[in-house]
Amino acid sequence: MNPADELRAAAFLMRNPMHITTGVTLPDLAAQLADWLDHAATAHDASVAAAASVWPDPADAAERIAWVARQTELPALAVARAITQDQP
Repeated sequence: MNPADELRAAAFLMRNPMHITTGVTLPDLAAQLADWLDHAATAHDASVAAAASVWPDPADAAERIAWVARQTELPALAVARAITQDQP
């Protein structure tokens, strides 16, 4: 699962807390948290697209991947992983 998928999966779970099996059920924060995770997923997708246009050559894959990793909002990704754990 790529980071954008993880963020979106966590956003879905926060919007649908009855599907959360990890014990996290903070309905008062669910909408704001879901919006933040969706924003981070959109930003990650934009970074991937931007990197592909700057480093289109397959030989530049390592540099492209490293740049995208530096752009990824790690706190949002950490929250997404904590929410989703092993859930797809």
